[in-house]
Amino acid sequence: MNSLKTLCMAIVLSAVAYGVYATLTGKPDVAPPPEAGSGWDQSPAVQLPEGPAPVPTVILAEEGPGATPTSPPAGAEALAGMQLPTDAPPFGPADAGPSVPPAGDAAIPSGLDGGSGSTVPPQEGQPTSFNAEPQSPPVRSDFAEAMDQTQALLDEGRMADALLNLSGWYDDPRLTPEQQTWLNDLLDQLAGTVIYSRQHLLEPAYEVQPGDTLQRVAELYNVPWELLAKINGVQDPQRLATGARLKVLRGPFHARVDLAAHRLTLFLEDRYAGRFTVGIGRDGSTPEGEIDVRDKIPNPTYYGPDRTIDSDDPANPLGEFWIGLGSQLGIHGTNDPASIGGDESRGCIRLSPRDAQDVYDILSIGSRVTIRR
Repeated sequence: MNSLKTLCMAIVLSAVAYGVYATLTGKPDVAPPPEAGSGWDQSPAVQLPEGPAPVPTVILAEEGPGATPTSPPAGAEALAGMQLPTDAPPFGPADAGPSVPPAGDAAIPSGLDGGSGSTVPPQEGQPTSFNAEPQSPPVRSDFAEAMDQTQALLDEGRMADALLNLSGWYDDPRLTPEQQTWLNDLLDQLAGTVIYSRQHLLEPAYEVQPGDTLQRVAELYNVPWELLAKINGVQDPQRLATGARLKVLRGPFHARVDLAAHRLTLFLEDRYAGRFTVGIGRDGSTPEGEIDVRDKIPNPTYYGPDRTIDSDDPANPLGEFWIGLGSQLGIHGTNDPASIGGDESRGCIRLSPRDAQDVYDILSIGSRVTIRR
């Protein structure tokens, strides 16, 4: 019964969010020229606004081979009035049996170039019925309290505070798999709207000054200019209209790599900012610890123990993006997407090709990367 209610609630919320999206109008803060590119060309985890659309357009998605978008975020108006399901997990005793899958690894950015603003639909492969006999412990009282607080914040339209309030529960081992899945869905929606939409929910809009370039603005806020370009729909970072208002974020972002779960999670200060599935080193060769990003290289050349492979060679195992962590350790793309989720590298952290670009465009030189098992 609870699962049916949850499914119905997801469908209703999706319909409501779509209606909100369809009715929102207005001019964007920055209007890209008609010939502007579409930015990130797919939607692994995040799709940012495209063209003149001023509404939140982040789309969160499950990552891995054959991945498809599964968690489009709702706009502020939709989430602000959203009623959390008080009679379904994780708010009442969970009755999910062993068949309930653990939370998925939705990646948060990719294809940052436009999409719809709807609420989370049921995830593909999610069971539609549960065992009759309760198998999981009842919801923790402090988690239920956090949900009540989040509902109050959403009712007040305080999206950024709601995201912060829930981020501390991300990946908490005390939650049941069903509770974690529900939490991840809501975190994806909130992060999509608060961080990756054009709404100014964390920082006041930046008004472009004469002579400004997007690189200069990005340096002021310690984030990559590529991220600001894709959020704001800017095609030429050297040409900004004086007086235009830009969505800005105060960085840097940081990353946490969970080797056991094969997952890289992004954070902006203490706010959850998305997650990706990764490949790691065989035989425990990926080291643990805290490391800062040392360099970022697009189209890297591979210098192996037996040969050198040019950047444009399909055999290059680094893909198109390299985030260096020092001592020949890095986060990079791959020419073998099937290795994502496994232990096949020589120690580096692999991402699917499109995820590698997303993470490259979000992490800055100096961003902290915590690797743990």
